[in-house]
Amino acid sequence: MNEKRMYRGIRQLTWLLMAIAMVAMALLAQEYKYVPAGVAIGALSGVLGFQKIIAMSERIDGSVTDLKLPAFSEYAKRYVLYLLVFGISAYAGVDILAMLVGFSCHKAAILLYVWMHRKEAE
Repeated sequence: MNEKRMYRGIRQLTWLLMAIAMVAMALLAQEYKYVPAGVAIGALSGVLGFQKIIAMSERIDGSVTDLKLPAFSEYAKRYVLYLLVFGISAYAGVDILAMLVGFSCHKAAILLYVWMHRKEAE
């Protein structure tokens, strides 16, 4: 399976699910400013974290025997980034639940992509 195509497909599904969630959340919450922004911020944070995971995995080569410290370092940096983005957004008044819905859009996109292409993996 072509990894670049897979990453692009996951990001495209994320944007599609994000758009659907933005409309649904805006209609349900009757809030047309902070709720869609929260969904977008959450989805973009998910994609940014995904890109950081991809970049970290591409830097791993066979020469490093102990990966615990570099992996933990990247993991910690990624979660500090999440905390900063979510914290600043929440402080600015963006709905936290909407950010979590947006973040979940990316996770759902990964699961949906894997489910859609399950036959290719066999």
